[in-house]
Amino acid sequence: MLTAAVETSAPMVSALRARIGWVCRALQFLVVAHPLWVLWIVVHYWGDRAYMDRYFLDFYKLDVSGASQGQFAAAIGVHLAVFALMAGMFYCLWRVLDLYLRGRVFTIDAASWLRRAGLLGLVTTLADIGSRSAIVCVMTDHLPSSADKHHGFVTSDDPIHLILALIVIAFASVQKSAADIADENAQIV
Repeated sequence: MLTAAVETSAPMVSALRARIGWVCRALQFLVVAHPLWVLWIVVHYWGDRAYMDRYFLDFYKLDVSGASQGQFAAAIGVHLAVFALMAGMFYCLWRVLDLYLRGRVFTIDAASWLRRAGLLGLVTTLADIGSRSAIVCVMTDHLPSSADKHHGFVTSDDPIHLILALIVIAFASVQKSAADIADENAQIV
């Protein structure tokens, strides 16, 4: 089995760690720091009602000053739902990086965690795009139906996020194929 072959080949594992160890550690830091930063942003800005009123007026040209606390809570809930997906994606990435640091790069479990990260990245990006319209709808629910309150948009980063998620899914498939081939070769020997 490849797992045993990779784990028993100490010089190969040491060489791999020397090449990718610092990158894995830096990425592990980022996959913890980024969600904490996003959570701080949600709490900080959505906790300041006056700021959010100005933001909606400046960015969307919508007066949400009459929005209820329930509308604000629902909008924060939408943000937190997207945050939960993102946190799940980053957990999967943490697991992949941990496996890499233990020398388990071309293994089925590493490929599976990488695939989960890619799929969650894809779902998170699509949910983020949809959440923008959902938040505007929630925050403008009190406005008359004649108000122009349909503001869905795609940012310039969204296609990049979709592309990166699809690349991660593709790399996971390549990694799984490599693990399958290595397992077959290990069984022959």
